[in-house]
Amino acid sequence: MKNYILFFLFVSSYASSNPIEEVVVRSPYQAYQNTPITYHTINKNLIDSQGSLVEPSYLLSKTPSVSAYSDSGSYQGYSYFRIRGIDQTRINMTLDGIPLNEPEDQGVYFSNYPGIFDALQNVQVQRGVGLSQNGTASFGGSIQLESIDLSATPTASITGTYGSFDTWSGTVNNLSQFSDNGALYLQASGVTTSGYKYDSGNRSHSIFGSAEINDDYGHWDFLAFTGEQDNDLAWLGVTQENLNNDRRTNSNKNEDDVFKQSLVSVSRNLTFSETLTMDIRTYYSQLKGNYDFDMNNFLGINEPGDIYNYAFDSDFAGLFSTLNYYSQSLHVTAGFHVNDYSRKHTGSEKTIGALYQNIGYKDSQTLFLKAEYNLDSFLFFADLEHRKTSFDYKGNTDFPQLNWSFYNPRVGTSFTFTDRLISYYSVGRTSREPTRTDLFGGMDNLETGDDGQPLVYPLKPEKVTDHELGIRYSVDNARASINVFHMAFDHEITLNGNFGPNGLQLNQDVDKSVREGIEFATELKLTSTISWSASAARSHNRIDNQGENFQPVLTPEWIVYTAIDSVMGKFGYGLEARYQSMSYINLGNTEMVGSYTLVNGYLGYDWNSAELKLYVNNILDRDYFASGSLNANGDAAYFVGAPANILVQLRMEL
Repeated sequence: MKNYILFFLFVSSYASSNPIEEVVVRSPYQAYQNTPITYHTINKNLIDSQGSLVEPSYLLSKTPSVSAYSDSGSYQGYSYFRIRGIDQTRINMTLDGIPLNEPEDQGVYFSNYPGIFDALQNVQVQRGVGLSQNGTASFGGSIQLESIDLSATPTASITGTYGSFDTWSGTVNNLSQFSDNGALYLQASGVTTSGYKYDSGNRSHSIFGSAEINDDYGHWDFLAFTGEQDNDLAWLGVTQENLNNDRRTNSNKNEDDVFKQSLVSVSRNLTFSETLTMDIRTYYSQLKGNYDFDMNNFLGINEPGDIYNYAFDSDFAGLFSTLNYYSQSLHVTAGFHVNDYSRKHTGSEKTIGALYQNIGYKDSQTLFLKAEYNLDSFLFFADLEHRKTSFDYKGNTDFPQLNWSFYNPRVGTSFTFTDRLISYYSVGRTSREPTRTDLFGGMDNLETGDDGQPLVYPLKPEKVTDHELGIRYSVDNARASINVFHMAFDHEITLNGNFGPNGLQLNQDVDKSVREGIEFATELKLTSTISWSASAARSHNRIDNQGENFQPVLTPEWIVYTAIDSVMGKFGYGLEARYQSMSYINLGNTEMVGSYTLVNGYLGYDWNSAELKLYVNNILDRDYFASGSLNANGDAAYFVGAPANILVQLRMEL
C-alpha cells in the first residue's frame, strides 16, 4: 500500500506548466452507442425511483438475461443474481473503476454495501466478456457503478419507506457546491426488516461521501464508503414437504451473519493538452465480519450439535491509471492496474473456542491497451489485456504458490447507418482462475492428504470465447436493441450438487459448454404521459462432459420483462410483469425450479417537492420459487418468493 501511495503522489504532482481548457474524457471502462459490445444502462431516474426499495440484484433483473433471488423471500437482505445463467463470482463489478469483487472467492455481496445504489449516477451492465475491467475477470459479464455526478445541480432529499414484513428504510443525501471549483456529496442510509421467511431479518446502515476539487490542470476526486449489516441467515433452501406445512419455513436455525465493509479512494485527473489526459487512482478496502454454521441442522439431524463460526478480516489495496489520447479519428487508452490482497480466516466452535487460523494472499497485475479508429461510417475497436495473478496460503500445511497468466484479446467493429442506427460485431476471449473455495473443495482450513500433500483440487482455469452481433436504434423518444450471442467455454466451472464441510456448494469443471441466444430491449415514450419498456431473452445452453449432455443449472431458457408507466398531472401509476421459464437446479437435470409470472405495480402522487408512492408486489399473490438447490441429503430445496406485499415510500426534496 505504501508503494502505491508514493507512486500516486509522484505522478499526480506533475502537471503541465500551462493551464489547459477542460477536455471531456470518456471512461475507458464504459461502453457507448457505437462501442461494438452488448450492454444495457440503468439510468438515474430508475435508480432514484427504486434504488432504495429493493436490493441491487432486483434492479439488475430489469435488464436482459438477468435472474435474481433473495434468501429471505422479500426484497431486502442477501440477494443474488446471474447474467446468462452465470453467477456473480464470475461477473466483474467496479465502482468508478475500483474493483469490488473479493479476490479470493471473486464475489460481491450487495448486502455489505447497503444503500450504495442511491449514491449512483448510472449502472451499466455489459453482457458477455465486454470491455476489459479492473479486478476479477469479466467472464459472464461486468457491471460498472458510476458514482453521483458532482457537476449536477445541487440538491438535498430525504426518502423513507415502510411496508410488509416490518420493513423500514431511509436515505438522506445532499449535493452541494462548496466553491466555484468544488462539490461535495454526502449520504446516509439504513434499513431494517424481518424478512418474509421466519428469522430472516436484516439490519444495515451505511455512510457514503464523494468530493471533487477542480484546478487549472484537472481535478481531484475523493470517495469514501462504510457499510455494516447484521443478517439472520436463511441461505439454505427449503424442501417441498416443509413448505407444504408452512411456506415461511426457514431451514437455518438461529444463525447470524455480521459484516462491515469500508472503502476509500483518491484520484487525480490531469489534462496535458487538448488531446492527452491522464487519470490515476489509488484505493483501499477492508472487510471484517463472521457468520454462524449449525452443522447438525445442515445435515438434517434434529438435535443440538456443534455451532461453528467463520470469521474473516481482509485488506485490499490497489492502484490503476490510464493515459488517454484523442484525435478526430483515433482514441487510444493505455492503462495498468496492480493490487495486493490478504484475508485472515478464523474458525471456531461455540463451546470449544478457536480451532484454526490461516491467511490467504492474492495479488494481480494487469496491463491493457484499447483503441478505437473511425473510418467514414466504420469504427474499428481493439482491447488487449494481459492479466497476471497469484495465490498463496499460510496455515497448518505447506502450500505451493499458484500463478496464472492470461492474455485476453477483444476486437470488433460497428457501422453507423445514420445518427440513429448502428450495427456491431465483436469477438473476445477471456480466462478466469478458480476461486479459493474451488481449489480447497469447500474447506476453509486446508488439510493434508495421506501422502502429506495439501488437498488442492486440480481445477483448470476456465476460458470463454464470446461472439456478439447486434443492432442499436436510438431517437429522442425511443431506444431499441437486439443482439445474438454465442459463448463457447473450455473447462467451465459449474455447480455439481455437492457440499463442502461448512455448507458451501461445490463446483467442478466440465469439458465443453455453450451458451447462445438472442436478447432484445426497448424503451418507448408512447405518448406525452405514457412510457413503455420491455426486454426479452431466449437462450439455448448445453454442457458436454465425458460424453454426457445436459443443461447448466439455474439458466432459464426464457426471461421476459415489461413495464408501463404513466404520469397524469400530479398522479402516476405503473405496472411491471416478469416471466421466467423453468431451470434445473442440479447438474444431472433431474430436479428443477418451475416457471413463474410475477406482476408488480404502484400508484403515486406528486406535489411540489414531495412524492408519495404505494408499491404492491406480487399483485396476483402467486406462490412461486425464485431459485433452488439440492440440500445435504440430495433432496430438492427451494427459495420462495413472498406473496402479495406492499411498500409505501415518501420522498421529499429539501
